[in-house]
Amino acid sequence: MGAAQASAKQADTTVIQSDDQRRGNQGVAIVTGGAGGIGQSIARRLMAEGFDVVVGDLSAGDGDEKHPSSERGAPPVRALDVTSVESVNTFFDRVSAEHGTVDVLVNAAGVIAVQRIEQIKLADWTRILGVNLTGTFLCTQRMLGGLPQGQSGRIVNISSQSGKMGSANVSHYCAAKFGVVGFTQAIAMEVAARGVTVNAVCPTMVETDMMADVLAGHQALGAPAPEVQVTQLKAMIPVGRLAQPADVASVVSFLCSREADFITGQAINVTGGAWMS
Repeated sequence: MGAAQASAKQADTTVIQSDDQRRGNQGVAIVTGGAGGIGQSIARRLMAEGFDVVVGDLSAGDGDEKHPSSERGAPPVRALDVTSVESVNTFFDRVSAEHGTVDVLVNAAGVIAVQRIEQIKLADWTRILGVNLTGTFLCTQRMLGGLPQGQSGRIVNISSQSGKMGSANVSHYCAAKFGVVGFTQAIAMEVAARGVTVNAVCPTMVETDMMADVLAGHQALGAPAPEVQVTQLKAMIPVGRLAQPADVASVVSFLCSREADFITGQAINVTGGAWMS
């Protein structure tokens, strides 16, 4: 090989490496609801493993990008309202323009409210299903629509143990999370031949700010103090502790990896044995 050819080859390699560095060795990953809690743990785990991660979250404000540079290993957070078609389209357009094709989507945006059935207003029902279920649909549809023919991909939806068993005082949340499991299975069947896997992860109670709000909500309806509820919950979990965000992130990370090529349409429990079916 002549010097000119060697120089050209080196230049081509440099371009390829630069593109890989921009996209991340593993590709581009979006994590919705990734500014805190479970979503944040997932986003940081994927980023540490070489994905070019972009977080979509309401906390980013009106279209402003947040770079939590004071926190090492934190990906950028950009404005996203998963219940809005316009917001979803704007978010995905920007990510695609700046980072390239989205290879991985983790639908982690979620909300919950503790309410007896007679307390639930239509607006409450619409909000809980809108964020947890409709948002999963809108982001999944947009991600798949932007995936070139022949390119594989990964979609992981965060459901819940409450997506497999009913729980008192969160009927709207259960309805949404059951829906996420059914949606996951249906879409997995549609896109398997394209090389896209679609799975759900179903955690038990995870120690986050959301859990604290849930325990306070149950207390307001007559349950014991939160610390007593935690003791009761731990007694129901064979491994003897509550889930941590990292427990969920580990499973999501595996499902996004190449090692999970043959796993699709599954709703995987992360419950410490509290729920086994």
